[in-house]
Amino acid sequence: MGYKYYQLLDEDYNNLIPGNDNPANISDGEDGRTARRLAREWMRGNGVRFALLVQNVVTDDSDGIAWISEISIK
Repeated sequence: MGYKYYQLLDEDYNNLIPGNDNPANISDGEDGRTARRLAREWMRGNGVRFALLVQNVVTDDSDGIAWISEISIK
């Protein structure tokens, strides 16, 4: 097994807010579709037009996998 967690980054791969806080309040282990919806809602509410949603998966054998989704708000 393992676990997954999300990060919301700007176009330069910096956290959208300082520290390790999760700006969109996406729960660890959340479904990817729900995570994208929550990220879009947060972006709309905070005037962010572009972000990178990173889904990090860490397995029990300490291998890490990351997927990056670009999210744009029109």
